[in-house]
Amino acid sequence: QTLRARDIITEVGIPMVSPTAGDVNLAGNPYFFRVNPPYNAQGAALGTVAVQQLHARSIMILQAPSDPTSLGLANAFVTRVQTLHGSILPSRGSFVEMTTSVTGYQALVQDAVLAKADLMFLPGTDVDAVRLAHAIGEASRSEPKNAVLANLKILGGTGLASNLLLGQGNTPDALIAREFPQDMQRLHFISFADPSEWRFAGVAPDSWPTFFTEWAGLFQNNKAPGTVNAPPPDQNAIMTYDALWVIARAASYLPDAGSMNGLAVRDILASMGNGKYPAYQGVSGRIVFDALGNPTDKAIVLLAVQPNPKVRGSNIINTVAIIGTFRS
Repeated sequence: QTLRARDIITEVGIPMVSPTAGDVNLAGNPYFFRVNPPYNAQGAALGTVAVQQLHARSIMILQAPSDPTSLGLANAFVTRVQTLHGSILPSRGSFVEMTTSVTGYQALVQDAVLAKADLMFLPGTDVDAVRLAHAIGEASRSEPKNAVLANLKILGGTGLASNLLLGQGNTPDALIAREFPQDMQRLHFISFADPSEWRFAGVAPDSWPTFFTEWAGLFQNNKAPGTVNAPPPDQNAIMTYDALWVIARAASYLPDAGSMNGLAVRDILASMGNGKYPAYQGVSGRIVFDALGNPTDKAIVLLAVQPNPKVRGSNIINTVAIIGTFRS
C-alpha cells in the first residue's frame, strides 16, 4: 500500500514520511522518507544481536516462503551472522505466518534439537512466537534433562512486539501465553520503539518526551480498572507520532507560511542533522535521513519477555539493549 501511495503523492511534489514501512524498494524516491529502518537494516541488527548479545553458537533459521518480508528479513539476518562468523545451520525450517500450529512447530523444534541449536530465528508474528515458544516448552517438559531444550531461545523481528506475549486478549494464543508464562520467557525480539527504553537509557522520567504524559492524559484513566484502561503506547503509536512531528519540525524552520511548499519541506527533511538544521530527537530515538530517505543509525530496541517481579506467575516485556543511536 505504501509503495502505491508513494508514487501518487510524491509525483506532485508532496513529501511523505512513513512510520513503519520496511520494504527496501521504497527507498530512492527523493520525496520519500521513513523513520523506521528498512528490512535489510533490521535483519543486520538482529544478526548482531544473535552473535554479540545472545552469544548464539548454532542458529536455526525459520522462514515463511510465501512472505517476501519474512524471506528478506531472514536473508539479511543470515548475511550479518556470517559476516560476524556466526554459525548458521544448513537447513531452514518453513512455517506459515499465523497458521502453523503448536504441533506444526514441534516438528521444527525436534529438528533444532537434533542439530543442537541454541537459537531459533523467527521472522514472523506474535502469534507464531507464542506457538513456537509453547512448542519448545512442551518438548522441554517431556524431556526435562535435555540441555538443548532447556537453553533453546527464540529471536524475532518487530512483528513479535505485542502484549499477546503477555497473554493479553481472549484468543487461544493469549490463553497459552497466560497459562505458560515460563515458555514465553524464551522470547527476544526487536521493536522500533518501547517506553521502557527511556528508563533503560538512564533518562530521568521528568526529562522524558511530553508524548508520554499526553498519552496518559488522552487515553488512560488512573481511576479505571486495569482491564478497561488503555495500555502503554506501542511501537506503532510512537512511530506514527515521530513521523508526524518530524514533518512539523521541518516545516517550523521555514521563515513564514508563505514559503511553505513541498519542495522546501523536503529539502529541510533531507538536510536535518547534516547541515544547519539539527537532527530530530524523536520518542523512538534520534532521526537523521540518508540520501535514500532511510534513517541513519536509527535506534532499535531489543526486548525480552521476563518474569514480573510484582505479580507471581506473570511476565513483563523489558528493554535489554538499544542498538543504534538513541540520543544525539
